[in-house]
Amino acid sequence: GTSEGNYNIQVVNGTLTITNSDTPLSFAEGSPEGYTGVYDGAAHDALTALTVNGIEGETFVYGRDEMKVEYKVGDDWTEEMPQVTNVSDSKDIEIRVTVENYEPIEGSINATVTKKDVTLTSDTDSKKYDGSPLKAESVTAEGFVEGEGATYSNFASITNVGSKNNTFEYTMNEGTSEGNYNIQVVNGTLTI
Repeated sequence: GTSEGNYNIQVVNGTLTITNSDTPLSFAEGSPEGYTGVYDGAAHDALTALTVNGIEGETFVYGRDEMKVEYKVGDDWTEEMPQVTNVSDSKDIEIRVTVENYEPIEGSINATVTKKDVTLTSDTDSKKYDGSPLKAESVTAEGFVEGEGATYSNFASITNVGSKNNTFEYTMNEGTSEGNYNIQVVNGTLTI
């Protein structure tokens, strides 16, 4: 047999190394996906969905699997998720995705906030001729986000027999951006 006493045994451990896959990550079809929605006054994450594919059917899903997602802001990369609230916040954003055992992959998303439809309808009114002007100084507004709106002024008036559109002017309230809305004006009718 072998006697340990007859030997000076020196153990030299080898090194096991795994390098990143030669197969690059790829974005799954339809991925990455940026936010798309109608203005609602709320902040939304710019990235809504992300799936990348690795080797042999390996799939990594944002929010489910461990991955690092970075966003390019100016010349720098940050892990802080960009937010979009207003139509003017809509933009293309470069992203970089890092998954363990793979080289990073870069792509881009488009985060889009579209205008919300609003209808402003002035009142309709009528009366018999009495020599005094007819005015209807009220507007029904449909579609503004809660807490937003407009004020109305310079309504039309009519004094003599006939009909006239009840035109008016509007001014957005403080904190309401007209750029977030498609505004349709519907004039009522004044009739004497």
